[in-house]
Amino acid sequence: MWRTSLLILLLMLTLVLAVLLVLRRGPDEARPKRIEPLDVLAISVRGTLLDRPVHKRCLVEPGGGVSLDAAYGRVQVQGLTLPEAAIAVKNKLEEVLMAPEVELLDAGHATHWRPGPPQSPYRISPGDLLWIDVCGTLRDAPIYAEYTVDVNGKVDLGEAYGSVALQGLTLEEAEQAIRRKLEEILTRPEAAVTLAGWERDRQLPQSLWKD
Repeated sequence: MWRTSLLILLLMLTLVLAVLLVLRRGPDEARPKRIEPLDVLAISVRGTLLDRPVHKRCLVEPGGGVSLDAAYGRVQVQGLTLPEAAIAVKNKLEEVLMAPEVELLDAGHATHWRPGPPQSPYRISPGDLLWIDVCGTLRDAPIYAEYTVDVNGKVDLGEAYGSVALQGLTLEEAEQAIRRKLEEILTRPEAAVTLAGWERDRQLPQSLWKD
């Protein structure tokens, strides 16, 4: 009998300690982190195309998506945990790659915007800073850089390609507009457009793969 009573007492003490631990940590720490717009994710992938590596910090856009690369597209991660987001990224990459390996870590939250923090639904306006990446460009005229939307709502892609009007467009619509513009010169170009001009509130995690 005394052994049964002792076992019950130990179980009760274990339960009490578990409850106290949860209360001490607080409700937010007891739940896994869910990704939100303007979070920054550190994404590293093994098994990419040789000329299209993925080892970078990615902004979660106001619409909840992450732009991986012009060759791989955008994937929705808002509301997912970090492990769930890694699976979503892997599934997206498998549309192009064979058996990619994905590491995805929390790299903080975007701060210090230029000219100001974006809102959702997001529409491009003059003064915005955009990161534009295009695959299939002319060899001596790559498009892989930060661009400023001018006062007329246009972005100058360079002497070889000219300017394209982006004001009022979403990021996805901007990608389509850039593709249409470049198809005047190129064959089947692919474009990726995301927001630039932000800084993180902490440093990149150190455990990302280093090749």
